[in-house]
Amino acid sequence: MPKLPHPRLIRLLDAVSNSPLTQEEIAQRLNVSTRTVRTDVATLNNVMVNHGAHLIHQRGSGYQLKIYNQEAFDAFQLAARDSDPAPRTSKERIVQIQVLLLTADDWVKLEDLADTWNLSRAAVQGDMADVRAQLSPFGISIDSKPRLGMRLKGSETAIRARLSQIIYSEHKEAQRARGLIGTLFPSKSQEVFAARFREILSANKLYINDDGLHWLSVYAAVALQRLASGQALEDFPSDDVVNEILPVARVMFDALPTLLPANEHEIAALAINIQARISASQHAQTIRGQIEAEKLVNHILDYVHRHYPYDIRQDMQLRRDLQCHISKMIVRVKHHVATVNPLAEHIKQHYPLAYDITLAAIADWIRETGYCMTQHEIGYLVIHVGVGLERNHYLGHRAPKAMLYCDAGNAISRGWKPLFAAITRNWS
Repeated sequence: MPKLPHPRLIRLLDAVSNSPLTQEEIAQRLNVSTRTVRTDVATLNNVMVNHGAHLIHQRGSGYQLKIYNQEAFDAFQLAARDSDPAPRTSKERIVQIQVLLLTADDWVKLEDLADTWNLSRAAVQGDMADVRAQLSPFGISIDSKPRLGMRLKGSETAIRARLSQIIYSEHKEAQRARGLIGTLFPSKSQEVFAARFREILSANKLYINDDGLHWLSVYAAVALQRLASGQALEDFPSDDVVNEILPVARVMFDALPTLLPANEHEIAALAINIQARISASQHAQTIRGQIEAEKLVNHILDYVHRHYPYDIRQDMQLRRDLQCHISKMIVRVKHHVATVNPLAEHIKQHYPLAYDITLAAIADWIRETGYCMTQHEIGYLVIHVGVGLERNHYLGHRAPKAMLYCDAGNAISRGWKPLFAAITRNWS
């Protein structure tokens, strides 16, 4: 597979693909000298010599791309772009900076990033506010020192959780992770993990959907990378781990291609991730988890009654739904088990009353515990509270409809509010 020695060469190739350009025009677009342009052209031609294309220079018009084997050149472009780690937009840079910091063994300098990506230091510096904002919900901060650069401050559990969320989100958006993510966490490995994990879970009669299995395989890939970097978990609390899940977690860890033996903290962390992804009805809760969940359920319902003209304390169905959801939610939040709610923004925008009530109700709990609730988790909680409000109080809205599609996409079921309430009980 061809490997370009500098990501700038991809941008050079893009620049001359549509029309000829002079040295001066290319130098201006790439923000380099004309001497560098000549050097880059020679380098690119050396790489492309056996891949069906060549850059030629014509007097008066400049450099032009000459393709004499389209199939070979297309294959070359695909491979070269897949191996190109340079982000092309601010959004891509924000993701790449996080991955670099989360996987770095040493300090990372902004100047080095700018040079590698052929950007100004100011451009990279401008992305750092968003980088900090996206790391903050996981309790991760950035320590900066003159002449040394940047490195992260945060727990190993939080670092793994943020890495898992980035990889999951990037895979969902692009179908196949590229650049640094694709190099460190290859999709093929995750597919192998997922197949093996499904066998193990099925053998132990534990149900997991495809999305949950994807999350588990991503976490396994992250755990392997961190272990290979010498970042094994050294202090992971096991109070919330259900004992029946521990043997399953050990078998799953043993199935991973690592030479390092699993310590009890790694097994406990994997067990927590399994608990967070399998069906809520498939394992008992710990006594501690039941008490914490019941306390938070009472707090939310009492808060709504005291501060709003709604009383939903006697809704036993809502209590059961909240107890089931919150018992798992607390474990996820406490142990930084990342989750993504695809309707988080939609819920916040279109159900502002239920969102505001829920957010206000859990604000005290967040302050007391110090846990950080993402909008993804809040969105799931809003659904339960919103259904309870609709069921017990007419809020002046038309009854919502629900449309369900089966997995095959060839059957549809329409329903009213009772059906919506029923299906949302197990949504999270």
